[in-house]
Amino acid sequence: MNTDSRRQELLNMIFESFPKADITILAWVILPNRYHILVHILNFDVLSSLFRHLHGVTSRQWNREENLTQKKSGIFGAIALFALKNTTTEL
Repeated sequence: MNTDSRRQELLNMIFESFPKADITILAWVILPNRYHILVHILNFDVLSSLFRHLHGVTSRQWNREENLTQKKSGIFGAIALFALKNTTTEL
């Protein structure tokens, strides 16, 4: 995520995939080395597959672009997700 175009690509993927999973994005920040997302979610079961897909696609692509296919750890290190689960509050 070390370029503006990569950060924009990640943002586009997030805003495309999260609403399809019935996740409302409340706030976000994408930095060169990590991102944070504040969401409203009713079904936490979708998060694992959603992030596995999101991180899998981008990390494979970006690692190939950076010729990092032999590294033990890729582009994504620590990812912080702050999920707001409040079923009593309407947004």
